[in-house]
Amino acid sequence: MDDGWVRVFGAQSAAGGLPSLGRVNAFPAEPDPGWYPADGLVVGHDVLGGVFCLNGRDPSRAGRPGR
Repeated sequence: MDDGWVRVFGAQSAAGGLPSLGRVNAFPAEPDPGWYPADGLVVGHDVLGGVFCLNGRDPSRAGRPGR
């Protein structure tokens, strides 16, 4: 995305595939209806080290705004 500056996990890239959302967020090996990513779902990163994350159940616990 954006000429390689932003990378979305699970997407294809010129350098090869990126890790899956499950791998990056340490999803459990077996489905567990009670599991959720505690601080949010990491979906991508940029080349300068920024992380793109969807808020989890309690964003304030992770120091982010929102409810």
